[in-house]
Amino acid sequence: SFAGSKIIFATHAGVDSPDQLKAIEDLGVRVIIIPKPANNGPFNINLQITSSVAGLKEAKRLGFDYAIKTRSDVRLYGVNISEFLFNLLKQFPIRSGFKQQERIISTNIFTLKYRPYSLSDMTVAGKTDDLLLYFDAPLDERLKIDLPPNAPVDYFVKERPGEIYLETEFLKKISYQ
Repeated sequence: SFAGSKIIFATHAGVDSPDQLKAIEDLGVRVIIIPKPANNGPFNINLQITSSVAGLKEAKRLGFDYAIKTRSDVRLYGVNISEFLFNLLKQFPIRSGFKQQERIISTNIFTLKYRPYSLSDMTVAGKTDDLLLYFDAPLDERLKIDLPPNAPVDYFVKERPGEIYLETEFLKKISYQ
């Protein structure tokens, strides 16, 4: 399913034991250990930003034009899943004035249809440069966000937790109003 691919595991110092990291490396995975940000950010968004950027920068350094970025607690099933995802990108190119040439796609159930700016950040695929543009957001300096139960949709959009923060920062970078 991932023939010719390189798996990169970016983690923060002190999170995984040396034995766990060794076992991962023994599988042929490239392990990158990065410093933990001073502030995890609301819903650990700064951990997501820093580890995603570190892994994607390594993919770029290794010469990979395309990447699938996922979390370590997500498992991808399916025959030829990488081929499937990358073919979707080629079948549905962006036909507008955006700076990127192809789409960033997500196949995760946490992409919410009725909550704006909620592309799930759990598993995404795209050009490595496009994914770097997406995830290389400024760290969120807020310590936490209080989200009341059953908060209305506009409250989520205004507060920008997690994936909404990532997506709205990305849209600013590409000058999308």
